[in-house]
Formats: sequence, structure tokens, C-alpha cells
Amino acid sequence: MKKLRKGDTVIILTGENKTKKGIIYKIYNKKNKALFQNGYAKEILINISNISFLKKDYYPIKIGFKIDKKGQKQRVSKKTGKIIN
Repeated sequence: MKKLRKGDTVIILTGENKTKKGIIYKIYNKKNKALFQNGYAKEILINISNISFLKKDYYPIKIGFKIDKKGQKQRVSKKTGKIIN
């Protein structure tokens, strides 16, 4: 299970497009890249290590995993421990 998924709001951390916010449009697992689409309908193919999940368009957070009581894997914020949908 990958930490980032299609439809997640993310921010670019490095490169010429640094600090741009947008949504993951498609993920290429074998290439370890994501197709990122910002508000101007510009699509950027970027390495997954250069983007970070954005919490409600405020600040980037780190994602971890936790197994719930039913035995299912859940994405959680590493700082707060809250579940990310």
C-alpha cells in the first residue's frame, strides 16, 4: 500500500515548481512517479519523493500506517495519529 493515492491533495517540495499545490491525477508505481495536476490544469510528471501530502491545504504532513481492530491497514498522520481518508 502506497502512502499517496489518486485524488490526494499534495504540495511539491523541490524543483522549479516548488510550493505548487494540486491533486494527484495518476500514479505510476513501477516508475515511482505521479501525474500531478495543479489549479491551472497544467499536468506535471514528478517523482513521488518530491511531493508531500497536504492536510486541508494548510501544511504538509507525514503519513504512516496503523492496523485497526478489524485487521485493516489505515493511513494515519505520524504527528497526531489521526486517520486520513
